[in-house]
Order: sequence, then C-alpha cells, then structure tokens
Amino acid sequence: MGGKSSYGEKPARLRMNRLVKPATVKTDFELFSLAVSAINGCETCVKSHEAVVVEGGLTEDQVHDAVRLAATIHAAAVSLELAEVPATERVEAAAG
Repeated sequence: MGGKSSYGEKPARLRMNRLVKPATVKTDFELFSLAVSAINGCETCVKSHEAVVVEGGLTEDQVHDAVRLAATIHAAAVSLELAEVPATERVEAAAG
C-alpha cells in the first residue's frame, strides 16, 4: 500500500507474545486473524494465516466459510453504523 513493491518483499515480523501463546486454540486464533486480515485487505497476512490453519487441519471450504462469515458480519456492522447517520449526511457524503 506504500506504493513501492519492495515493501511487499519484507517480512511482517508481527510475532508478539500474545500471538505465540493465544488464549484460545492456536488454529482458532489463526482463523480469527485470517478473517480480520481478509476484511482489512492484507493479502500477505491472509496468505500467512491461511497456511497455518490449513496446516492445522482446516479444509479450504472451512477457510472460505470463515472469510465469508466475517465479511457478512462486517457488512452488517457497517450497515448498522450507516443507519445511525442522518439521511442528509448520507446524501451529502455520497455527493462527494
């Protein structure tokens, strides 16, 4: 996203203590992280988390279902947030 391809070649190095020893089953934690990464649009993170969950025994269908579910929940949350914005503000924002 920084505009330079060299950034994509650098490792994320985001292995903090909480990531190494999550409060839940590691595969579940990685699946949650995968869903968040998909919503945030981070391809590098999606690939990394997907590899871990598949190695942990999940199928591609399960991975796909988790990402679809996360996207649906995210869309519902955005819709609810927009419903709280007065109609005049929504029209002004859409007009640019």
